[in-house]
Amino acid sequence: MINQKGGVGKTTSTWNLTGTCAKGGLRTLMVDLDPLGNLTTAAKKPRAKAPKALSAAMLGRFDGPARELVVPVAERLDLLPSGLWPKPARAARPSPSASCGRAAGIREEGLAWRR
Repeated sequence: MINQKGGVGKTTSTWNLTGTCAKGGLRTLMVDLDPLGNLTTAAKKPRAKAPKALSAAMLGRFDGPARELVVPVAERLDLLPSGLWPKPARAARPSPSASCGRAAGIREEGLAWRR
């Protein structure tokens, strides 16, 4: 579920959909891209501080495999948790193209995770 609009039920829908899939026997990975980490909070997992958090990977501060960031939530249900997103000055934020490259690498790792 991806939508920039707040309050439309992304976290609730993701939680219910992935929980149902996991209970149905499918291995499921939730990826929390919310800067507030609401899905991570819903899973009752602490929001990780750098270096092992999705925010660190997206900002290029974590070079390990995405598999190391995944946290088990329940049987067949895993979470790639949001981290504590730093609030650097605008000039320090990564460019969208740099983030897309890192996201593609994480996506490829995710595909390997499913196999």
